[in-house]
Amino acid sequence: MHANQPHPNSHIITSRRFSLVSDDKDYEKRRDDILRRVISPAPATPPPAVVFDATISNGKGDEMKIDWNGRFQAAVDEVNTLSRNHSPAKRIEAYSKLGKLYQNFIDTATLYGKILISERYLPESCRTFKSANIGGIAGGEKFLVQNILFKICSDPYGVFGGDEHYCHKLASHELKGLINIYNYGSRNGLYVPMMCVLNYKGFTMIAMSVLPISSQTLVYGSSDAGETIHDDTQVNQKLTAVASELGLKRHKVGKGANSKYICTPLDLEGHRGTDGRIYLLDFSRVFPPEQPQPTAPKYMYLCRLLRPEFVKFYSEENCSLSPDAYSRFTLGIESETQDRLEIDAATKFLLESHLPEWLKRFQRFNAIDPFAWLESLHTHGINYRHMGALRRLVIAQPMGPNYTGCDASTLFLMAMIARVVKNQMNTIMRSQVKSHGQSIPGDQMLKQVAAQFLNLVFGVSKAASNFWNTTMKLKLSEYFPKSLTDEEVRDPHFGDALLKSEYVSMLFLHSINLCGLRLRFSAIEQFKVKENFAFAEPIDESDIEEIKERVQSMSVAAFAEGFSMQTKATFSTNENEAKRLYRLSLEKFKKALEMEPANIQALTQIFQNMIATDHPKVAESIYHSVVYGHLFDSEFLWRYANFLVNKGDVDKRAEDHYLLSLDLDPNYANCLCDYAKFLASTQDLYSATRCFMRAEKVAPFSVMMLIDYALFKLQYLQDAESAVELVERAVASPDFHSYLPILKQHNTPFLKEISKHAKKFEELFGFTADLNVSEINQHLNNKPAPPPSTGQDLLYVDDSMNG
Repeated sequence: MHANQPHPNSHIITSRRFSLVSDDKDYEKRRDDILRRVISPAPATPPPAVVFDATISNGKGDEMKIDWNGRFQAAVDEVNTLSRNHSPAKRIEAYSKLGKLYQNFIDTATLYGKILISERYLPESCRTFKSANIGGIAGGEKFLVQNILFKICSDPYGVFGGDEHYCHKLASHELKGLINIYNYGSRNGLYVPMMCVLNYKGFTMIAMSVLPISSQTLVYGSSDAGETIHDDTQVNQKLTAVASELGLKRHKVGKGANSKYICTPLDLEGHRGTDGRIYLLDFSRVFPPEQPQPTAPKYMYLCRLLRPEFVKFYSEENCSLSPDAYSRFTLGIESETQDRLEIDAATKFLLESHLPEWLKRFQRFNAIDPFAWLESLHTHGINYRHMGALRRLVIAQPMGPNYTGCDASTLFLMAMIARVVKNQMNTIMRSQVKSHGQSIPGDQMLKQVAAQFLNLVFGVSKAASNFWNTTMKLKLSEYFPKSLTDEEVRDPHFGDALLKSEYVSMLFLHSINLCGLRLRFSAIEQFKVKENFAFAEPIDESDIEEIKERVQSMSVAAFAEGFSMQTKATFSTNENEAKRLYRLSLEKFKKALEMEPANIQALTQIFQNMIATDHPKVAESIYHSVVYGHLFDSEFLWRYANFLVNKGDVDKRAEDHYLLSLDLDPNYANCLCDYAKFLASTQDLYSATRCFMRAEKVAPFSVMMLIDYALFKLQYLQDAESAVELVERAVASPDFHSYLPILKQHNTPFLKEISKHAKKFEELFGFTADLNVSEINQHLNNKPAPPPSTGQDLLYVDDSMNG
């Protein structure tokens, strides 16, 4: 599975609260209901692979540019045909292909995007690449390079009053909307382009793969501000299912005979491409707006959206929300008032209930990075702009100490200040590039400008004091409502105490990171000491080593690379190599979470990483975070059940999580096998046998399933003949030799015993059989046995399962 995407059988809990089976008043009945479904459903059948031609030709056999879209969609289709029951080798191959392709796209887009940005204000005749006449200049100038469509985000029509900061917000919303549509739509026949957002020298640029569409392929949504509304039945049905998962409301748009009911924003377009796929684009308003403030500019409904994590959470607790509320597309429609009232109620809930609840979690937060808690805000659906409201809450009711040692009010203020510094740095960089007009400013000149601005923020001078009392206060109030108290607004020495405190280094380094500046190592060490800021110009341009680009993208590449590395680490018998791979995979999964904070697949893999690298407390904290966010899927629940069993916590909690995993996916072979072993250890051999039969039917070529089943036959049923047959089938599997090192490492007693019953295994396994079943039992039972299960005689078994 790739990032945060549900399996076909609704393996992710998104529409109901998480509750343990043992919490149910009628525990036995619920347990048996799940078990009945586990042992009787039809086998899972993977969807047929849809293969499209991923090449591009001019009809003469000439080699042409990379068909990013064709290759990407083919790779996505291949991953979508996989289930968790496929072999690790097959999954690694598919994920690696997808991850490498996407990373190649990012690298190519970054290379050409930096050129386009650097030449932004050169005359057309002097540019390396000419602008493309594609759909006008709305939203920014466009370029077509290497089959990638680039758009430099700007405000040519003054929609945002010329403030490009809000154009950049729309780019982030575009990517965010695409990611969520992709996660829930790609298995339902909905396709999106590859996309990344590049931030460089103060500019923001969207890069996306070219799609096989035109104005003639539009079948859903509107491309003319609602004058014409398309609502293809098939696309509408598919998007209705996606909207249900995202918490989006079915709502009315248009007037009179032109009115339609849709579940997504009206300006999200659906196209039936020339290759037969259904493509979607224009994702910036997928999620609903917050209630606009009375004094806010009219365009804020485009910029200040509710986060996807909150919308999904709120829809479970209350109601779904219309993404077109407060837009012109619903003006005068009878449901306009109701749509807006629901948005108002959701905003009130966010500010008055959700924020205080998060603060309780913040007090228990623990990490090395003093700003790691920022990711937690997004994971729980809280926009950074609400840090001002959070700060007011802790000022009104002071909190105890947190993991940083810094009081929460100061910590929140520093996070907001750092973002103002980033935005102002972007503005200055853009102005510098623009001022050169006929030439391209060199990096050294931009480093000089950056150092001058940083001295204005962190130096001790009259100019710095003036900056803090004017620009800093103004931008804090604009970007983060309620961030400053009335006393701070009036204070002529605002910022002095912070800049003289021990936290100035923390603030400076965080700001530098957000600005995309890389400092020399000696400078980093220098600015860890607060006394080095105590003069007018503490920062020199030579301290800045590089002006780096920052890239936001779908988490596909990072997750795919991390998954491949972690799977290889699992199979490695070299301890040092395994440690290295686990460390590298963890970095990739963290990167995936930065792009997609509620990515349950990445959280699941990090959870497994923590267990494998012996960090059980961190693993437990991940579990509680997942519980809080209602993000469960079947793999996470299965892994947590194993975690409980392995640490000896084998009461009802372990069985609860096995059952919940199978409740979501009755055909999950790994969970079926491990639950069968759990049942066998409680002497419920009947149910254990049926679970193994289920696993054998849905994953007949799984090496570990066959070995586990054989061990069960030998240990509990004393059926050596059947055990040998199962091992023979495992040995015949093409994946067997990749499993052999792990089998010999963890299942040696069993392999030795099975070799006594089939001498042909001795040479294959590399030893002479010298153990017996009693020694196997002693080896396997070195952990306390779980308490007996109940209800084993209540199961109804469909006889069609036999054979």
